[in-house]
Amino acid sequence: MPAGLRFQLGYLESYCAAWGLTVNTKKTQVVVYTTGGAAATEERFRYGGNEVETVPTFRYLGVHLHCRQAFASAASYRAEAGRRAMHLLRRRLAENGLQDPLLSMRAFKSYVLPTLSYGAEIWAPQLILQGRTACERVQLEYLRGLLGVRDSTPALIVLAETGQLPLPAYWTLQVARFVSNLQAMGGERVARLAMLDSVALAADTDTGLPLARQPWAAQVSRVLGKSSVSVSKQRPHQHRHPSAWQA
Repeated sequence: MPAGLRFQLGYLESYCAAWGLTVNTKKTQVVVYTTGGAAATEERFRYGGNEVETVPTFRYLGVHLHCRQAFASAASYRAEAGRRAMHLLRRRLAENGLQDPLLSMRAFKSYVLPTLSYGAEIWAPQLILQGRTACERVQLEYLRGLLGVRDSTPALIVLAETGQLPLPAYWTLQVARFVSNLQAMGGERVARLAMLDSVALAADTDTGLPLARQPWAAQVSRVLGKSSVSVSKQRPHQHRHPSAWQA
């Protein structure tokens, strides 16, 4: 709520004044997350007498968060970055006279795939369930270029001829590894506690909600379930290893 954020900004101002700290308001921005009503950028916030800029989107640790759109909207930014990385890779390969297809595919997996998949364990579950994305188009464009075939060549044929997995398969593996790492964490690690809260929220959420409005744990459960990985939505006992949410 905007009122709560204003209270927190006031509390932050008092804390900084007490300890001699400063906040650079020129480098500070606010994102108001909303599903409707007044435009998110219409809210006004102040700190120390200065207005803090309100913006519709914010990049945190390389992942774009939008005031109205779901986490999956981050994929469009990843696709743009991936396309730039793809063109740079093509140029570098050409400059060095490297034309071997196998080398080109290994280079793509080393330099472009990580760009397309950065943070996918958080924003990709919804996209894995929905189907084709802008990121997949980047992958297929590169592979079609290697084969020298038309843009209309079916994706399944392109993937089969190059021996590559579709991008959602890589994302699914990334999600599974992330869940496994969360389960192995110590009991008080913030990331693990956040996972448990999402699991509890998923257990109490109407499964009929649109996919974009379902909790992260609910989306992950469906993704891993489609991959024949058993996942329980029951929140593990706080003193036990979260083995009830298996992956």
